[in-house]
Amino acid sequence: MPLNPETSNSPPKLGFDLPSFQEHVHAFLLNGSHRNLSPRTLDYYSFHLLGLQRYLSARDDELDHPSFFPHVSHMLNEMAVQGRARTTMRGRYHTCRLFFRFVFPEKPWLSMEIPVARNDDKKLTKHAAFNDYQLECLLQQPDLRIFTGYRDYTIMLILLDTGIRLSELSNLKVSDIDIQDQTIRITLSKGQKSRYVPFQNTCAEHLKTYLQFRGAPAHEQLWITRRKTPLCRGTIIKLLRHYSHKAKLIDVRASAHTFRHTMAKKFLLNGGSVYALQHILGHSALEITRHYVNLLQVDLHNQHEKWSPVESLLAYANKKNIREENALWK
Repeated sequence: MPLNPETSNSPPKLGFDLPSFQEHVHAFLLNGSHRNLSPRTLDYYSFHLLGLQRYLSARDDELDHPSFFPHVSHMLNEMAVQGRARTTMRGRYHTCRLFFRFVFPEKPWLSMEIPVARNDDKKLTKHAAFNDYQLECLLQQPDLRIFTGYRDYTIMLILLDTGIRLSELSNLKVSDIDIQDQTIRITLSKGQKSRYVPFQNTCAEHLKTYLQFRGAPAHEQLWITRRKTPLCRGTIIKLLRHYSHKAKLIDVRASAHTFRHTMAKKFLLNGGSVYALQHILGHSALEITRHYVNLLQVDLHNQHEKWSPVESLLAYANKKNIREENALWK
């Protein structure tokens, strides 16, 4: 497996060179650690590179610059046949691309289409955001008379109002919340970049009440259990699924990422700036924000109906005629 392009003049090795592959993977992950990538991101890359390793080991195929693209393409097609989720295939593709660019920095990456899995749930993929009815049903599920219900309700409000990521939400500390200025300080974000995210009056009132219920345990974690221990990321995922099941939501996944999509979509539909949204969501490039929000056709039609130049001109003319007719009757 002549991964190093400098050794292209040496006799080619036949079969899969596992030690060489693992050596390059180790160097790739070490480089990511030096660039301050989060442990979760490094685990994500490690998982997908292990998938590539298993694929190559099963076939005992060498891996060099010319063979890299056919291997990845064939592996993705196999994953599609197996019914693997599109998000998993996209992660595998993204990781392989980064690994290729690390090992072969002088070589161009050839783009390829990610195949669609045979049993890919298109209905769930299509509805990337909650509609108003789904949100209303979801927010009605927590029991506000008990601590955990009020906590969960506040969590969902924060996710909807700020669009912060699940990892950012679960890592929040009490000192990150400024009720007076109505801002949340995000210190453990994707790419290790800190930022301030605003929230509005309703969230401020519920956060204030939640902090009173929370009390003052021995740690700083914002979200806690009934036993005053920190609420972990996995538990937040489970509680969102629990309320989704109670609300009988079948056309959308109730996750922190769905709240994030919903916030972004509503923010733009309500007239928010895409540049402001980029900062709130913590995107490094505006292009990411543009691709992030998928406005449905009905939303675009409603927006055009609201702001159509022709309709607004006719409305102005009608109002003018009514004023003139009223003046004649006086």
